[in-house]
This record gives sequence, C-alpha cells and structure tokens, in this order.
Amino acid sequence: MTKKNQLVRDVDVDLWNWFVGYCKQKGKNVGEVVESLIIKIKK
Repeated sequence: MTKKNQLVRDVDVDLWNWFVGYCKQKGKNVGEVVESLIIKIKK
C-alpha cells in the first residue's frame, strides 16, 4: 500500500461520507441517487 493510494482512499471515503450525508439531508435513498447518476452519465 503506497501513500498515494492511501490518500486516494481517504479522499474517496470523505467524498462518500459527504455524499451519504447529503442524500440523508435531502431525504433521498443513496441507491436511487447513485442509479440516477449512472443513468445520466450513460446518456
């Protein structure tokens, strides 16, 4: 495990935690939000 990989993992965790918090704040289901994002990206 290199330091760079660890940094990326930490950033991902922070981003994910923010994302989950954001979804809860908006009263949305995380799974539904992820699905709609994937659909938008595929278009």
